[in-house]
Amino acid sequence: MAPNSAANSKALLGLAWGYIKLKQYQNVVPPLEILLKKYPHSEYIPEVYLLLGQAHLKLHLYDKSIYYFNKIVERFPKSKKNELIIRRIAENIDREQKQIKNIQINLLMIETRLLNSIQLTGSKKYVPKFMLNEKNKLEKRRRILLRQIVSEREDYQNLLTQIQQLKLVYERRNKDWRSYAEYGISRALYLKEQEH
Repeated sequence: MAPNSAANSKALLGLAWGYIKLKQYQNVVPPLEILLKKYPHSEYIPEVYLLLGQAHLKLHLYDKSIYYFNKIVERFPKSKKNELIIRRIAENIDREQKQIKNIQINLLMIETRLLNSIQLTGSKKYVPKFMLNEKNKLEKRRRILLRQIVSEREDYQNLLTQIQQLKLVYERRNKDWRSYAEYGISRALYLKEQEH
């Protein structure tokens, strides 16, 4: 997807939601059709189909509504494989969070060691030679600890980013689009039957 495609598809989806809230169901369809045409691989496609189904349901176009709800059902078939994927994502999130906690603890320990290392100041002629040697060792140790802290912080940030991405994937997969669609289909069939 192009850099602006996510923002554009989100804006089109937001416009459609606005029309839904205003109960202007006839206006919901055009922005969503643009989204489907321009961004067919958008992460928002299940939500687009759901809104199209709802809008057509409110407009009493039941067959069209069922058509869009069926698109969701096709996209999210019932299978053990999907459940396994969701479970694996949840396990990965838990594992990454534990890893982040360990990194946080290590980072705190390194920072504590750094703070505990003393700094000797003053002129060299007033400090005994063994103290100067110790001071040099401490300075070297401080530089090493600073590098470790920087490295640990980078690892920590990378893991946080990965966790956030995993959570987004998990939340998207965990939304039960199929259930929404099946309810929409049954509602459309019921209303269609009531009109005849």
